[in-house]
Amino acid sequence: SLIEKEELFIEIARLSEQEVRDVLEQRTQEELTTELSVSIYDTARNDTAKKRREEIERKKRDDEARREEMELDYLAPFLARIGLGDPATMTAELAQQLKE
Repeated sequence: SLIEKEELFIEIARLSEQEVRDVLEQRTQEELTTELSVSIYDTARNDTAKKRREEIERKKRDDEARREEMELDYLAPFLARIGLGDPATMTAELAQQLKE
């Protein structure tokens, strides 16, 4: 009976060693496949937020340039009043008619 108990404990020890090896293998796999997530509030590393911010900044620069251009065009209010709208779409013939 003492030999049977010894064999039982040896089997339990082998099962325990196998369980430890399985846990270590699983941990190794988890460490290899770890993928960090980026917070939506971290705008420096979040590509979606960065692209959105750059798009907003680009639109702001475009609007500012358009506003500056309109401030320099002193005929724009006159052209808008007579119904021509955007002076960039004016043809040479129409400009000549307005000149006369």
